Amino acid sequence: MGREDSINQDLLYKDQFVGVIPRSIKYLWNVMGSKNEKFYVKVSFLEIYNEQIRDLLNSNSGSLQVRWNAKQGFFVEDLLVVDCTKPEDVVEVLLEGHKNRKIGSHELNKDSSRSHSILTTYIITEV
Repeated sequence: MGREDSINQDLLYKDQFVGVIPRSIKYLWNVMGSKNEKFYVKVSFLEIYNEQIRDLLNSNSGSLQVRWNAKQGFFVEDLLVVDCTKPEDVVEVLLEGHKNRKIGSHELNKDSSRSHSILTTYIITEV
């Protein structure tokens, strides 16, 4: 995501301290803008903490389950997926999810996340 102090609404427009996620968001929108197809973008954000999956966009969801079926493959049941029409929408999702992550201190880092998070971007193309 980049340096902690660079995570804010201007995330897409900074150059020096932005991380891979903001750069990827910006790149995706540039590529989609250069194509003739119509694109729809959806995003989800989850956290894995103590072997439990939590939806970072829906704090009331509790612990979620990983499921599998032949049509979808592996998926997280009841995970909130948000429609995004511009890159700033993805940044809003990123900021909201980041705010909801579990944190706990330890010797080396007073604000360690103590979890893993996964931001998934779904890109649907209409030709």
